[in-house]
Amino acid sequence: MFRFHHEIDGKYNPPVQTLQNISRFNVAVGPWGLGRGSLYVITAQTLSNSSTFPLAYITNHQARDPSIIIHNDEYYLFQTGGGIQYFRASNLGGPWRPAGQVLDRRPSVIDKGDRFEPWAPTVIQYNGTFYCFYCVSTIDTRNSSIGVATSDSLKIGSWTDHGALINTVSGQYAGVYPYNISNALDPSVIVDPVVGNQVYLAFGSYWSDIWQVRLSDDLLSVEYAQEPDASHLSLNTNFTAEEGSWISYKAPYYYLWYSRGYCCELELDDLPTPGTEYSIQMGRSLDISGPYVDKDNVSLLDGGGTTVYGSNNHGQVYAPGSCGVLSIDSDQDVLFYHYMNMSIGVSDEDALVGYNYLAYEDGWPVVVSRFDIHVQHGDAFRNNYDNDSVTFSPQGRIFQVEYAQEAVKQGSVVVGLVSKTHAVLVGLKRNAEELSSFQKKVIEIDTHMGIAIAGLSSDARVLSNFMKQQSLGSRMTYGRAIPLDRIVSQIGDRAQTNTQHYGKRPYGVGLLVAGVDDAGPHLFEFQPSGLTQEMVACAIGARSQMARTYLERNLAEFADSSREELINHGLKALRETLSQDKELTVDNTAVGVVGLVPKDTTSASSSAVKNTKLEKFKLYDGQDIAALLEALDGGATEGGEMEVDTQ
Repeated sequence: MFRFHHEIDGKYNPPVQTLQNISRFNVAVGPWGLGRGSLYVITAQTLSNSSTFPLAYITNHQARDPSIIIHNDEYYLFQTGGGIQYFRASNLGGPWRPAGQVLDRRPSVIDKGDRFEPWAPTVIQYNGTFYCFYCVSTIDTRNSSIGVATSDSLKIGSWTDHGALINTVSGQYAGVYPYNISNALDPSVIVDPVVGNQVYLAFGSYWSDIWQVRLSDDLLSVEYAQEPDASHLSLNTNFTAEEGSWISYKAPYYYLWYSRGYCCELELDDLPTPGTEYSIQMGRSLDISGPYVDKDNVSLLDGGGTTVYGSNNHGQVYAPGSCGVLSIDSDQDVLFYHYMNMSIGVSDEDALVGYNYLAYEDGWPVVVSRFDIHVQHGDAFRNNYDNDSVTFSPQGRIFQVEYAQEAVKQGSVVVGLVSKTHAVLVGLKRNAEELSSFQKKVIEIDTHMGIAIAGLSSDARVLSNFMKQQSLGSRMTYGRAIPLDRIVSQIGDRAQTNTQHYGKRPYGVGLLVAGVDDAGPHLFEFQPSGLTQEMVACAIGARSQMARTYLERNLAEFADSSREELINHGLKALRETLSQDKELTVDNTAVGVVGLVPKDTTSASSSAVKNTKLEKFKLYDGQDIAALLEALDGGATEGGEMEVDTQ
């Protein structure tokens, strides 16, 4: 956390390495260049745990004390400094775009310490409201406070600062136990996942380390504020600070995470003794209020603590701490934190945000490398799959292909389904930020064919342009539309070639290809590996499992569905993927339809017939889709038919 070195009896000076372990040379540039014409050579003696832990996944973001939440399928990162700035991104690897400031150039209403630069925010969403807990302090003392601000939208200017919940040294109830012996820093909040309606705040730094209190129902004060029911969670008997706590849950255990060691105001020629720099510790308990014990069954109140992550890989990760745990799905957790890379620097402003995935061995969390879990998790691979070397795993898989498949899983969801007469594509569009337009999800390739995309839009543009060129070439050379199976095979071959050569990478996009040929309507799935297969119904992208569940449940109805019924099924499957506070709108929904209609009518309500003509691919986008959304739960709109384009 963003704090300074102090102890109960006054300012604490950390032990440091002598200059015997650090050689300084005057050179212009070098692998450890500090930008001032100097080169520091860091020997093994100055580093600890140099290869014990895997490297951090990078987020491409500099910050201290990160707090990360997911909202509307986007990540929001809050950090120390700048009135609690926060940023948004579609995946943990970035890019992170500014989204606002909690205090929005205003000081905290708490009249204490550096009111313009609150520290160590923690943000949660609870009952439709966002709560940002933060702290202010006077340096090198425990004259600190924990405050809270709220917002109903995360929009700029929407935050209300409610002031202090907890004070130490000065302020309301500062003399009440345990505030009279603790330090009101580093708040973290958990909604008890077992009980559901009980919210707990953990806090503390240095003085008597980490404590926990229960919050009131509105989360704006401590329950029984004048006599709080406090639990002491950790106390380091070795006089090394513990701070930056976080509580997570993985049935049946609660896990207390925290940082131990020296974190701040570091210098390359004055580093703490190896092993005393920041590291991430953990203990577990069957009760949210403890007692917590480490892997050796030593109580955290007796100095226990299991090191989960520390400095590694010869300074590429140094002094990780100020951590949190993010649950991305039902069975996988992500540990995020800030750290320093010694090739960049170790000062406070050099801190980077990193993360790793967690595996659980006998109920104990372990930080694992990307190769250990490469088939399960998405965000790391969207940031790392474009390696220019083709790497096989010992099991015979190609890592770069699997990374690209993970990029597809991070794209917004698209759904395809086919009946005897029509093929339908529906997609959920995203906009990178409020000032930008929504990205295209459904694209017309030719009058008889279209695609829906999930993954990297730039790669989708390359493939769609290739498909358009091949389709146009078929019409110019042979005077007819290109058969669907041929063009699908061509893009599969093109993608598979990229898995064979050095200097190329797989396409980070998945496609659903819908079209009509002489045999009727078809739906194909294309994967980054080059695999293509014909489908009756399919969904790809983020949260697509819910859509697939709907499709499997209603599969028997699709073959005989009318045009309008098939669109309705597609939109319902798409709606299944939405979070509770989101709905389908004319802005975020796209629909594409292509099919066959009887030659004697423009109605697509009848089943497949022998004498048919093509209903050209039609894209419903923007206001065109309003009627489809209105019909979503009530059948077809008044009139019973929709305009179609035939030839």
